[in-house]
Amino acid sequence: MRNILWCLLILTLILGCSKDKCSYDREISFIFINGWYAPQVPHHGIVYSYEKGSGFVNPIDSVSITSFEKSTRPSIFDKDTAGFSCLVCSLIETEQIDHNHELRIVVDDTLFYDISKQKLSMVKLSYWTMGGPMEWSVVSSLSVNGHDDENPTPEGSLSISNKYVRIQRK
Repeated sequence: MRNILWCLLILTLILGCSKDKCSYDREISFIFINGWYAPQVPHHGIVYSYEKGSGFVNPIDSVSITSFEKSTRPSIFDKDTAGFSCLVCSLIETEQIDHNHELRIVVDDTLFYDISKQKLSMVKLSYWTMGGPMEWSVVSSLSVNGHDDENPTPEGSLSISNKYVRIQRK
């Protein structure tokens, strides 16, 4: 009986120390558009959410971009930091704007970014904490307007390249 209790205790400790998992349900609160070299920031924007595989028809939710800010500070995940410039788009968090859905970002009614195939993965950083190496769940790859983009960013945000923008005139 004592051996069974010890086995259960050890099993409980092992299962209690499981690693964090990636959460596709986490709301997206920031979108970074890398390579934004225009001197002005946009006036308005909106993000539409679609079911995966729907072909970007019949949005299930939408949210306005609350603010735009131009930044020249790269994140710890950016590889090329020389002349870095990006547009930071802040969103009001909503349940349907997450990594489980395909997204369409529309900026100033003319710039379109269709985002699909979001893949999350755990990465170890070279930083060490008291518990060991630091691990983050990141968006490791996604597709922007049909182009694969591998610019990692922490889950809960997206980082896309401005070179894949689709421009539609009014």
